[in-house]
Amino acid sequence: MLHGQVRDSSTRLVGARNPVVKEEEQKVEEVHVEKLLDHLYGDLKDGMRGVSVLLAQARKIDPNITRKQVVKYLFANNTYTRHFRRPKKIEHNPWIASGPDSHHMADLAMLPSIKKFNKGYCYILVVVDVFSRYVFARALKNKKCATVSAAYEDILHTSWRIPSRLYTDKGLFCFPLTVRVYTMFLGTEFMGKTFRDLVRDLGIVHANPKNTNVKACYAENAIMRIKIRLEKWFTLSGGYSWVPELQTVIDGLNATYIDSIGTSPEKVTWKNAQRIWNRLYGTLKSRVASYKVGDTVRVLIENTPLSKGTRAKWTEEVFKVIKVVEYDIPVYILSDLRGSELDGIWYEEEMIPYTNVNNSMEIDKVIRKRKRNGIFEYFVSFKGHRSSFNRWLSETDLHHFNGESLLVLR
Repeated sequence: MLHGQVRDSSTRLVGARNPVVKEEEQKVEEVHVEKLLDHLYGDLKDGMRGVSVLLAQARKIDPNITRKQVVKYLFANNTYTRHFRRPKKIEHNPWIASGPDSHHMADLAMLPSIKKFNKGYCYILVVVDVFSRYVFARALKNKKCATVSAAYEDILHTSWRIPSRLYTDKGLFCFPLTVRVYTMFLGTEFMGKTFRDLVRDLGIVHANPKNTNVKACYAENAIMRIKIRLEKWFTLSGGYSWVPELQTVIDGLNATYIDSIGTSPEKVTWKNAQRIWNRLYGTLKSRVASYKVGDTVRVLIENTPLSKGTRAKWTEEVFKVIKVVEYDIPVYILSDLRGSELDGIWYEEEMIPYTNVNNSMEIDKVIRKRKRNGIFEYFVSFKGHRSSFNRWLSETDLHHFNGESLLVLR
């Protein structure tokens, strides 16, 4: 028998710690920690700081506060998770091509301000081979689907380099409202029937990313390089004519050494493809997923030209992880708290954990009203939630709503 413990008549150990008492003590400790951290974080002068500063402040009052307790508190704090710093860079999974012309990317460059110097030409269709970085381009007078389709067909039939897959973005001009919810103007240059019929007839798989913030990155990089060279030419020549010079610029890009492939695009062939593939993809390392199915998170609000750097950077609405996709860099599929799956995938840098999820929503405003069976009903929106959450509520439900906060169960 252990020292300090005695047996009662039923031979049970007396003096062993009661688990119920231990649980109550833990709850008291959690309440104490939460109140202390609430007080420190809510201080306008010295509060609203990060983990390290809040931990140092808390330990001046209670030396037993742990870093784990502070982290747990902050990721359940509405203000901290809404204004968490935006990641400087989001590393995406690489586009892995099996060899030359297995994957192409296409996008449009726009030069409308100088079209009067170029006989009305103001667009450039840019197509890039993902593996070799080889660039193709055609000048266009407009971006109608038929015009783009004819130019792309000319590229393919002139070079006879027909890819297995073609990636384009969706051609969206949009303004985010919440999380990937947009006022959209859908461009049809790559989504129109003429273009889709062309790629189908050639046996090309045409893919668009679901995420509107994912672009045809290699094509956009080529567009940037084309524009840089043209701007230098404009300065050197003193004019703004670019159509006659376009193919010369493209030939120059294709003859330029690229460090990532270890040669110039025009020198990439199937003979050196294996060496280039090893150089591009041979050293990729896999990451371990930080989130698991069931975790609740906020997601990054996308930037727009009108975004303010001081505004909240993360959504007010909370989402749930419903699937982890184990790529080299794990990505996640999310749903809202009602179970509706969201379009697209998310990287870890686009998510932040939020654990203080409750079963209520705050009414934002009354959109319209109606009268049914003698009872007024109100169509309301909810603060921080998409329009799909809008619903009709009866007069009784809104009895206490006068423009101030009112919580409604989901």
